[in-house]
Amino acid sequence: MHFKKFNQLLFLHGLLILLSLFNLCYADALDIQVSRNKIALGETLTVSYTLNGNANPTTPDFSALEKDFRILSTNYGTAINMINGVTSTQTFWRLTLEPKKAGELIIPEISFGNAKSAARKLVVEEANSQVITDKQDTSAFVKAVISTTSPYVQSQVLYTFKIFYQSQLENPRIDMPQVKDATLVQLDDGNQSQTTINGKIFFVIEKNFAYFPQKPGKISIPPAHFQALAYDLDSSIMNGPFYLPATKTLSLATQAFTLNVQNIPDQFQGATWLPAKDISLTDRWSVNQNQWEAGNPVTRTITVEAQGLRADQIPDLTIDKISGVNIYVDPPKRSNSVQNNTLIGTLEQRVTYIPNSSLAFTIPALKLNWWNSQTNKAAVAQLTSIMVQVKGKINNTTLAKPTAVASVVDTAKPTVKPEAKVKSYLSIWFWVALILFAVWLMTLWLFWNKRVSKNNILPKQDKPPVEKIIELSDEHFAQACKAGNTAIAQQFLLSWAKKHWLETPLNLEKLSESIGDENFKNALIDLEQVIYAKNVTQWNGHALLTAYQKVKRQKKQLKTKMVKTNKTDPLPPLNP
Repeated sequence: MHFKKFNQLLFLHGLLILLSLFNLCYADALDIQVSRNKIALGETLTVSYTLNGNANPTTPDFSALEKDFRILSTNYGTAINMINGVTSTQTFWRLTLEPKKAGELIIPEISFGNAKSAARKLVVEEANSQVITDKQDTSAFVKAVISTTSPYVQSQVLYTFKIFYQSQLENPRIDMPQVKDATLVQLDDGNQSQTTINGKIFFVIEKNFAYFPQKPGKISIPPAHFQALAYDLDSSIMNGPFYLPATKTLSLATQAFTLNVQNIPDQFQGATWLPAKDISLTDRWSVNQNQWEAGNPVTRTITVEAQGLRADQIPDLTIDKISGVNIYVDPPKRSNSVQNNTLIGTLEQRVTYIPNSSLAFTIPALKLNWWNSQTNKAAVAQLTSIMVQVKGKINNTTLAKPTAVASVVDTAKPTVKPEAKVKSYLSIWFWVALILFAVWLMTLWLFWNKRVSKNNILPKQDKPPVEKIIELSDEHFAQACKAGNTAIAQQFLLSWAKKHWLETPLNLEKLSESIGDENFKNALIDLEQVIYAKNVTQWNGHALLTAYQKVKRQKKQLKTKMVKTNKTDPLPPLNP
């Protein structure tokens, strides 16, 4: 009886395997259709890919087409058919392409998971000048302007691109020219406006870029190209399973420019050439100048802000050594921003001073030579020298480095090599068949191995007990502040920061940088100085407790008033 049931089970599994292999043979059939095999340069064609199969298709990579074509639009969709109770799925991709050059071009193979499309040949003829004149459309045009044609080497040249249009645009794209001897930086994502020209209303999209010429002499900037689809909402076409409005392709270009780049003038005497609209040099201190104490760390944050320069063009600052003072310099932080179509490069340098005696000393002046591109004159940004009086004495001659500086040494995570990508040429039905075959073998094995020795079963081992971790509460923190217990206060704050911040501060100094409340920031700095100073024995934590409670209340109030908003731009952004 048992043997009969076993034979029935084997027959059922074998039937499922055959059905899976049958589907494997007929899955993922791919078809490609090209609307035209011969076109003129400046015209467009449509390439349609149809994938027949029930498997979930992977997203195809069409980047191979960009070698010889501009991809103006990509449409995607699916259709489900049922015939005699059998359901089948068709997936469609439809691309509008514009050839980049004349000649015999090849539409390359494209992979769609397990299937590949066939390559197709396309003949592109040179455009007829009369045809281009007939196609000119005053309802859309482009314009480009540059800020100067005679910039200094490595200075900013503002490039403003504008598209004027009347009808709706789809998939607008700007192809900015890449110049060999100039660096291109995008300044914004596009500004939208409206204007009236000759009594007609035009919509305007403006994008700003910056070129930084890298050598003196003549540099040519080729025309910028603009492509988009303009929809005609009054007419439409039926194409396959999609009902699409008729479109016309816009392919416009701006004029070219020539830059006469000036060399570094002889009047400039600085070590690093810095042509800018303006450069400012500022600093801020963790304590006042009359509050320095021997053995206590004092932090100085120096900021360089250069208008019209990238952050990587700003050189590292030179921090002079001072006798009787230990100086620790963090790696500089650089960032870029944009104000009034001008790139603003910023360098932030953090320096920590620890005086090891009560002797007075002078912090030297800091100077940065630069060239004013507006007035064509040399200029200097500087911080004046500072005379510092130190209070108190220290008993230990060995001074510990600030926690923030020590933590910079090696905080990088170990490099993990990415796993090699394995290409699979088998459809999902192969894996279904393989799983069923494995189940069939397991059933056969269980049938012939009914008796299992109990002696081979290992007893279940209990997991080792987990050590209980006491979590510090607000009450613990309040008691620590009142009792002057700096260790418990520091432990609570770092644990609190780890719970509420995505990036856990490594120490109190890093935590203070993330706090916007000035009183809380100053209280954290006081706590850090008490912990690492050698001659301080008492600490009053009342100010820290008060600041913490205030920040916590503000955070709770802000959470209850928070309202999410969703703003949608009327037009998609232009991506160069």
